[in-house]
Amino acid sequence: MARLYHPLRNPSHKKLSRLLYGYRGDGKRKRSMDALANALDVSTETVRKYLNHPQLAPLEKIIKLADALDVPLEEFRNSIHYSNK
Repeated sequence: MARLYHPLRNPSHKKLSRLLYGYRGDGKRKRSMDALANALDVSTETVRKYLNHPQLAPLEKIIKLADALDVPLEEFRNSIHYSNK
């Protein structure tokens, strides 16, 4: 049986998700969901959704999220999967 393409199960987006979660930090340097939500002008649930499934977020929000997390530009660019779909 053929399987349909499902954006939430596409492993190519996991690299970006792991990068964003990694820069969120841990311990004293951990950035709270509230702080990220304020930086993006969205709810904490939306931030969680963007972190788990970055392919569903508008590009401008992902760029703001990466900026709020101080992700280096080169690492950010290398983690993005480009597609013609």
